[in-house]
Amino acid sequence: MSYYHVTERDNLESILSKGFLGNWGDVGFGVYFFDNILSANNYAKKGGWDKKIKEPVILMVDDNEIEKLIPETSWDNKDDYLAIYWFEMNEDEDEENYWKPSFLSKAGS
Repeated sequence: MSYYHVTERDNLESILSKGFLGNWGDVGFGVYFFDNILSANNYAKKGGWDKKIKEPVILMVDDNEIEKLIPETSWDNKDDYLAIYWFEMNEDEDEENYWKPSFLSKAGS
């Protein structure tokens, strides 16, 4: 299955050559993805959740270790997470370590 990650264009070369560094998100430390290009495009057009992505680029990833994100039962906006997947990383071990998925390429922008 293919997954799509939205990031700032300035991160593109580093991610393609080295892989991903983890970051904090809604359920923990790791790398977050969409399961379809349409959702990734919509997210990119908005500039991300915080609207800080100014020059978005979308990366396509295939890896068997990516898992479905399960929202907390108390969240009001569970439907916002239907297309979200993630690769969990350990902040203590992986904060400065890169994760390179099985397949990684630029999907669009």
